[in-house]
Amino acid sequence: MKSIGTCRLTLALALAFFLPGCASVFKNHEAGLPAARVARLKQTGLIFRLYEPDLNRPMTDVLSLTPGEYMLEFQLPSTGEAGKARCVLSAGKTYGLRISEKRYLPQIGSYVILGLCFETP
Repeated sequence: MKSIGTCRLTLALALAFFLPGCASVFKNHEAGLPAARVARLKQTGLIFRLYEPDLNRPMTDVLSLTPGEYMLEFQLPSTGEAGKARCVLSAGKTYGLRISEKRYLPQIGSYVILGLCFETP
């Protein structure tokens, strides 16, 4: 028979694994900027980063960005697959991202995944 301490530890580990954690957010604007002046990108099952070849920033769950046009990298943590999306984001809007195309490129011997941003309600 398991002790109560072992059962509590097992329950705590199960909850930590199955419950979603706190979202990590990347912002490219000053803190305190009103939500009506920023755009947010978030999509369950994906993590994001601004595409900047010279900078190796970590992927985040949510991007909070000044309005504009961006090249974004996204990744499916469940499979490790990654792709890119060009998004035009407006102030005060929230966006999601969906995979629009997965194409095999024989030149590099790999698949390329492209995404599209869409406004969410």
